[in-house]
Amino acid sequence: IKLWKGNDNIITFLNIIKKNKISHGIYRKNAKYNYSFLNKNKYVVQNKILNKVVDTSGAGDGYNAAYLNNFIQTNDPKKALKAASKIGAKIIMKKGAIVDVK
Repeated sequence: IKLWKGNDNIITFLNIIKKNKISHGIYRKNAKYNYSFLNKNKYVVQNKILNKVVDTSGAGDGYNAAYLNNFIQTNDPKKALKAASKIGAKIIMKKGAIVDVK
């Protein structure tokens, strides 16, 4: 992961997953877009930009958990990205990272 440090962009990410023969990866660099790469296919969702962020604690963990849970259930990276983005947005709007996931 030395290659990643100081060079955290999507091209570097793609090079890392290709070099290490990783078939499924999630890239969430900025608040605007999130990407999933599965078997050389790219999936992307545009996030809703929220103006009032209360607390970002736990947002990444919640996002990852929501993505994995939804992907396991649907086997659809696009649906998983959308579900994860929805949960991540809920988490940052409340103090303490405890939200209703329904």
